[in-house]
Amino acid sequence: MHRASIVVAAFLMTVLSVCANLPAQATKEAIAPAAVAKDTAAAPAPAVSAAPSTPAEATSTPASAPAKKADSQQWLLFVMVGVFVLFYVWMGRGRKKEQKKRAEMLSTLKKGDKVTTIGGVTGIVMEASADEVVIKVDEASNTKIRFARWAIRGVGEDSKAENTSKK
Repeated sequence: MHRASIVVAAFLMTVLSVCANLPAQATKEAIAPAAVAKDTAAAPAPAVSAAPSTPAEATSTPASAPAKKADSQQWLLFVMVGVFVLFYVWMGRGRKKEQKKRAEMLSTLKKGDKVTTIGGVTGIVMEASADEVVIKVDEASNTKIRFARWAIRGVGEDSKAENTSKK
């Protein structure tokens, strides 16, 4: 889960740095026709009419620069929404995987399994019904405690490993 967060953060930083360069690129594109005009200044200039003769010439005027900026903003919005959706899916997938593993562990509980409860009580399963589990917690006094099935944290060696890793 932690590794996925790092990957998403790195991706976001990359997207933001690329998007931060978009206005500079748009400026370079706006300046580029002026540089071309300077290079062609030595050559005889063709006759220029004041009004555009075709609709294509009318759209190629510098007024299209705000449209490019709007397109880059829409692209940024699309990317950001996509990243948030991806992050949400990653977070949900990890949680669902853990819930599925826990449900499988609880459904396979049987007599004789060593378990640990969410309260830290360890013992051996003596009875297991659909909703409850009876655990023997002390051999000397034959003490048994009844727990709800959802209160079991781990079974077998997994229960010990979970207890030591959470400290």
